[in-house]
Formats: sequence, C-alpha cells, structure tokens
Amino acid sequence: MVLIDSSDRALNCTRFLAVRSSAETPGQFEFRNYRAHTSVYGGLAILDALSLCPNPRIEPSLVQDFCKRFHLSDTASRELVSMLLEAKLLVDAQDPEEIFATQECAQWERFGWSEAFFLHCSTRDYPFLDYSTPNFRAPDFALMEEYRRSSEPPPRFKAYDSFPRIALEPPKELSGSCDLGLCLAGKSDKDLRPMTDSLLSTLLFEVFGCRGTFTWKGQGDFLLKSSPSGGARHPTECYLLLGEASALGPSVCHYSVKEHALRKLHAFPGMLEFEQTLRKCFWDYEDRITFMPHCVLILSSVVERAQWRYRDPRSHRAIIVDAGHLLGTCRAVLNKSDVNYFVTHGLREREIESLLAVAPEEEVLLQAVFIQ
Repeated sequence: MVLIDSSDRALNCTRFLAVRSSAETPGQFEFRNYRAHTSVYGGLAILDALSLCPNPRIEPSLVQDFCKRFHLSDTASRELVSMLLEAKLLVDAQDPEEIFATQECAQWERFGWSEAFFLHCSTRDYPFLDYSTPNFRAPDFALMEEYRRSSEPPPRFKAYDSFPRIALEPPKELSGSCDLGLCLAGKSDKDLRPMTDSLLSTLLFEVFGCRGTFTWKGQGDFLLKSSPSGGARHPTECYLLLGEASALGPSVCHYSVKEHALRKLHAFPGMLEFEQTLRKCFWDYEDRITFMPHCVLILSSVVERAQWRYRDPRSHRAIIVDAGHLLGTCRAVLNKSDVNYFVTHGLREREIESLLAVAPEEEVLLQAVFIQ
C-alpha cells in the first residue's frame, strides 16, 4: 500500500458511490465510483468507513475516527484512507474535477434526470477487454465459467410449442442486385411487387433464421445467423402481424428460429380487427403508412440473453446494435426483391406488449417493419 501524505485537506465520500453484492463471494461487496470506473471489494466495514464522511472532514481527524471506530493503529488507518483515495471513494473536496462533476450532476438533477446521469457516467469511457492482447481469451473464458457456475445461459430462442404450428416454404435463393443507397433510404424507384408468403419465408430465414450451430467453451451451443451479434447472443425476436393478403389469414404469429416456421398466437376475426390493431399499436400508421401491409414485422429483444454475458452498465448497446444488423439485412432483402416497406419505431409499447403477451422488464420492443 502506498501511503498518501496526510495534510489538512478536507476529504469526503464521493457522491458517485455505487455498491453491489458479489455473486461469487457471499458477504463481499463491490464499492465503485461509477463516474471514475474505480472500485474495491470488501465487507460492509468499507461502507461504515465512508459513512463517517458524508461532508468534508479534515484528514487527520478522519484518521483518528478510523482508529477509534475500527480499533486500528495510526498506520493502518492511514492505509485505509490511502486505499479509499486510490479507489476514488474518498475524494478531496477541493479537487477541481470533483467540483465540476458535482456541478454537472446538479444540472441533470434540475430536470429530474438523476437516473439518466447515473447511466451516462456508468457507460462513458467504460473499459473494454482488449482483444488485441496475447491470450485475451483466457480471462474471458474464466469469467464465463464463473458466470455459468452461478446460472446457466438463458435459452437461445423463444419457443411457443403449445401454439399452432404453421409451416413455411423452404427459403429460396435470392436473385437480382441490391443498391446500398436504397437500403439506407428505404425507398425504391423500381417497379415494386407485392410480398408473397413464399418470399416472406425467404425473408425470415435470411434475416432471423438459424444456419447452424457451434460450441463455445464454457457457454454451450451457439447459433450461426446471417448477421453478427455481440457475444453470439442473438437477443432479437421477431413477431408478425399478418393481413388478408397472406394465405395464412389475419393473425399474430411468432417466428420460430428453431423450426423455421410460424407459431400462431392469435387470429383476427377479419381485416377490420387487423386494421384497428394497427391504428392502436402504431403512432404513425395513419399518417405515414401509404399502403395496406401484407404483414408487419415487430422486433423485440430478450435482454437477458445479452445481459448474461455483458454485465456492465453499457450492455444495452449490444441489443441496439444487434437489431440494427437485422434491420440492415431486412432492408437489403426487401430492396433486392423490389418490395415496398416502411421502418418505424413509433410503437405504442403497452398496446403491443398486451397483444403479444410479453413482459417489458424481460423483452423490450424495438422497431417494426411494414411490408406491402
């Protein structure tokens, strides 16, 4: 331990303190400065020590209190102060960086954004495992083994085995070219053709379908798909609202990755109910959708799949990137097939969650694709 010279400076507990229990060591906790990304592990005595200085305390006085509270020698108390300073759990009340951070936090709190500030600080400049270093896999494998000892990875896909199964045609090989500009713009100047059930099968396979599996040490079997996914977690699921243009009839379905088939969750009595559902579930249906859709794809994310591996505050980014890859592939297939479509994030989440019977704390709705 490197002792930091004592002085008459004023020290206090950082206002950016976060505490969480250790899943691996009962009775141990991580004490983290979530803005500086520094931490120490220990028992609740550390929290007890920090509780002695919610407001600035002269350092020699704090050392004396540590001696009395924890029955420590003067040297041991100074070592404790030094450790907390190095972890930035104790901070100099006159440190310009700490003063600026406190003022910045106060600005966010004025608008009721305390939680948003916590997320911003927790994810900004958060360190990554450097995959360019030699033997980088060893610590990663060890961490995954540690996670698996506490809980198995969640299922790789959702299964609605008790619902009626609807077989899909085998996917066909696509022909024609795909213009990147059209994929990004979501428009086409070509002669458009309507979506068919045959093409829908190809679309679902190309975007969401499983092309194989592989085994990863410590984590089990993984799915191979056309789009990359952080940690091969593939958290995105696809639901469909089918209209009368489909031979399957107006209905709500889930795409089964396991079977390359649909599972019918609910049937609409007719097109009136189908259209009413679209109006109820999508903010911009009447204003921006200029065609009667053959189907609507709804993309959701089962967040536990990504969070099982990525347990840091920035893990929400992985599910957004994952959905972005899939939407890019979806655009490419539809443009290559000369099919008109419209992508929207104008979802009425509560209505769609009720329709699909999904729990928002487990499965997050992200985007929808209207297909003519």
